Amino acid sequence: MEIDVSHVAILAGLRFAEKDMASVAKDLRSALEAMDRLSQRHLEGVPPTFWAGDAEPLPLDADSPRPGLRHEDVMAMAPKRDGAYVLVPREDADKDPQEKKQ
Repeated sequence: MEIDVSHVAILAGLRFAEKDMASVAKDLRSALEAMDRLSQRHLEGVPPTFWAGDAEPLPLDADSPRPGLRHEDVMAMAPKRDGAYVLVPREDADKDPQEKKQ
């Protein structure tokens, strides 16, 4: 089964390094083959499962307030700053202008 990882990545809004394409294609192919095998099974009447096996769902941590980071500490960690603000790159800054129009 041949998979165009670049096309799938665009549809999913993902980006992969060229060196990772073969590995991603292998993983995607494996997942699709597993879904294909599953679709060939008679599953009518089988209740849906939300986790694998008979494991209990993981307990949730209590929502309790805790101290946040101090502004000075955040600014010290920021790679780029402008006065009191952290600068972040635009999400689409590295895309080809022709690609943005699609």
